[in-house]
Amino acid sequence: MDFLKISNINKSYGENQVLKNVSLTLKKGEVISIIGPSGSGKSTLLRCISSLEHMDSGLIEFNGVTIANAQEKINNVEVMNAYKKIGMVFQNFNLFPHKTVLDNIIEAPIIVNHIDKKAAIEIAKKLLVKVDLLDKIDAYPCTLSGGQKQRIAIARCLAMNPDLILFDEPTSALDPKLVSEVLKVIRSLAIDKISLIVVTHEMQFAREISDKIIFMENGEILENSTPEVLFTNPNNERIKHFLSLS
Repeated sequence: MDFLKISNINKSYGENQVLKNVSLTLKKGEVISIIGPSGSGKSTLLRCISSLEHMDSGLIEFNGVTIANAQEKINNVEVMNAYKKIGMVFQNFNLFPHKTVLDNIIEAPIIVNHIDKKAAIEIAKKLLVKVDLLDKIDAYPCTLSGGQKQRIAIARCLAMNPDLILFDEPTSALDPKLVSEVLKVIRSLAIDKISLIVVTHEMQFAREISDKIIFMENGEILENSTPEVLFTNPNNERIKHFLSLS
């Protein structure tokens, strides 16, 4: 059974149709990278999966539960619990500036998952070790580099124990020198067999970690194949042109 199944999503902003009959599937433990030029609908697709955007038409099923149906409003406990297992990491970190690193990580587990504060702190410490930032536990976001902020954002996401993590251009706001430290953490998640969908411009990274790569342009999926096929023998001239510029 497909862990995530997206069927015929359409999404427009006014006259601008940004997603056009987009369909894809993800198996548990798989990593999908989505590549393509800016404005091709990649981020909007992630926002539809995470319920930050409402689809005009289409269906999304996650772990056997229909979590989004453009034809009817779904709002029940089963759907709410399913969405709790989908995490998202944004390109601009979205950390609370007035809270310490620790408080940024423990807030959602305590409030949303009703975890005991002491247990949440222990989870946070283990995750900070994982992202190599335990020494920043009492720091505020303003004192951190962009790479450190993004690693904290990943730790915050992991604290909710997600089954699927969506990454929306996780390195695009970073100085090139800081990109590798974030990619290292994402690689470790792929090794741990956490299901990932990563929107990225880092072509070599996508090639290394992905089970499948999707190329999008003008709101459509032009190719959905393995890294080997897409990077060595793409079936579309527009993909060849895009890769030649990357």
